[in-house]
Amino acid sequence: MRTIKYFKSNDALTALGSSSIFSTAEDLSKWVIHFQQALEQKDPIYLRMIETDTLNNKQKIDYAYGLEVSRRNGITNIAHDGGWAGFRTIISNFPDQKLAVILLSNDGNFDVYTNANTLAGLFLKDKVSPGPKREDLSNLPNVAVDTLLLKKYIGSYQLGPGWYVTFTLENGRIMVQANGEDKFPTDLKSDTVLWVPAYNSSVTFREIKEKAGALKYRGIIAPRVMPVKITPSQLNQYAGTYYSKELETAYRLSVKDGKLVAHHIRLGDFTFEPDLVDAGKFSSYNGIINFLTNTPKKINGFRLTNGRIKNILFEKQQ
Repeated sequence: MRTIKYFKSNDALTALGSSSIFSTAEDLSKWVIHFQQALEQKDPIYLRMIETDTLNNKQKIDYAYGLEVSRRNGITNIAHDGGWAGFRTIISNFPDQKLAVILLSNDGNFDVYTNANTLAGLFLKDKVSPGPKREDLSNLPNVAVDTLLLKKYIGSYQLGPGWYVTFTLENGRIMVQANGEDKFPTDLKSDTVLWVPAYNSSVTFREIKEKAGALKYRGIIAPRVMPVKITPSQLNQYAGTYYSKELETAYRLSVKDGKLVAHHIRLGDFTFEPDLVDAGKFSSYNGIINFLTNTPKKINGFRLTNGRIKNILFEKQQ
């Protein structure tokens, strides 16, 4: 049985407007009615909002001024989704049909586009497709696989920058754990495919020789990696206070219970996990840091990267 855990998702933005706005479906309905009227009246500000452009390579894009504008099967759709601090939302407008779909969810994994298109399809029939249906192998029977073959799958694989997944064999069952997450059981559906109920997705092992060389997960080909070990005592070199002149803010790093813990005045305390393959690289839900060294290989700072910033310099304070 799957165990569901909840945790606080920090809102690190200080500029309100692009996020952190609390509303209701009723109030947003007033907005889409106003938006529809503004388009029909050809208000120049609203027409500019849906004006798309062309890249330098002559490729046309659907993104306008803060809105996505697509035209498929003769249907114009103006939409934008949102995802922040555990919420998932979308407003999807079909101006020619005077139809709008508003979805507000407190589940960060909620598939807003598929559900919005499914709802729109009830009114627009076959002109709107919900998109590709997610796979579901949960109802397929489980199979028995030779333990020697299962051992070839054990190990760590890289799904993306700072994103790894590790498989272990425990009491004859393969367990999976992504960095920074809990460990979950899997169900074998064939000799190379397993189903992860907690992820609601399958994993397919590839390039199987002495060991599996890679796996496929939701279209991602993840190669096998050899983890780099870091001892708790080695973490002590990273402890200290780091300040960014650009952001005028600081992180205080310390070692607690064998973990590198960061403290920020607004974000509170959270843990930076060491990267499995890159020494001096750590990640958390607030970003990835790469430590910098001076000539005698002494830590003198780090650079912070996350979804909205890249390589922000933090210097170690003496």
